Amino acid sequence: MHSTIFQVACLKKFISKDTNVMLVALAAQCLAGLARGLRASFRQHAAHSLPVALEKLKEKKANVVSALTELLDAIYPILGIEAVQVRCFCSKVVPGFTITSFHSNEEG
Repeated sequence: MHSTIFQVACLKKFISKDTNVMLVALAAQCLAGLARGLRASFRQHAAHSLPVALEKLKEKKANVVSALTELLDAIYPILGIEAVQVRCFCSKVVPGFTITSFHSNEEG
């Protein structure tokens, strides 16, 4: 479990900070693969990966946008529409707003 957390954190860092578009695209594809493979187990990581992917969508390179779209398509079924709407709304209304812990009612 700890290795998965470390891998996801590294991939998110590559997506958010790196300037090499090929590396950003590859990191987004890797995260999308993890999301599709782990499904419900990826819920916590998906909630933290969503704002990073949405922020990087400002990139103009087609291969980066395509990989990020693939990542968002993989994250959407895991989080559902409510989580995506909350994240998008909060980031637009209150810049810099972050939700540190996102849990659904189903978990407990």
